[in-house]
Amino acid sequence: MESAAKMQAQPGSKVALIGLSPESARSVSLALHQLSITATVLNGQIQQILDDDRNFQACVVRLDAHSRPLLDAVRRYCRARHVAVLGICDSSAEDGMFSELGLNALLREPLRPQEIINAFRSLQPLMLRELRRYLRIPVVTEAKLILNDGSSCSGLTRDISYGGLSLRTQSPLSPGNSAEAVFTLPGGALDQVRGTILWRYHPNLIGIRFETEDQRAAVVRDWIDQYLQQS
Repeated sequence: MESAAKMQAQPGSKVALIGLSPESARSVSLALHQLSITATVLNGQIQQILDDDRNFQACVVRLDAHSRPLLDAVRRYCRARHVAVLGICDSSAEDGMFSELGLNALLREPLRPQEIINAFRSLQPLMLRELRRYLRIPVVTEAKLILNDGSSCSGLTRDISYGGLSLRTQSPLSPGNSAEAVFTLPGGALDQVRGTILWRYHPNLIGIRFETEDQRAAVVRDWIDQYLQQS
């Protein structure tokens, strides 16, 4: 099966940049140019601009203590059209503040070109309405891993599928370890599923496969089915 990383953006794909600093907007625009995606900086009455232009495939929004009203306007637009939402925040921001925002991806400043490209490659199935084909839902929510020895660690998910999830964490976990993954899906569904760490990519991305006999994974499957019905 073709990987999502090899997908190409449709000609004319557009991404809205909202509330970004000039430096961040420039970094995102240059990275998206490599993917043949047009970045448009939005200023002024954001809600009105979004209502007038319904052709964006994604929105990139700066997250800080004052951006909640702005984010609410962006999310209304994105929910109505099933548009991807990528958040950009300061490197010191705590993970837990993002779980309830319904983000599809998250980047921390200072922005690095390859990280921007990788984030948008992961979002392309959503942007191209190809989720049913690839079945990996990009979503950012806090997850806690409880290991067999009773220790625990946390991180932010990158995507969730029927069979598992990928998670960014600073904890030095190795493939082969099993753990209970505890997380809240967008919409409020709390789940706890047992899984095994299959891989770790430098520096902090791990992949977890749910155990097939754990019936609690049905909550994830139901959530994905509902998500796909809305796409």
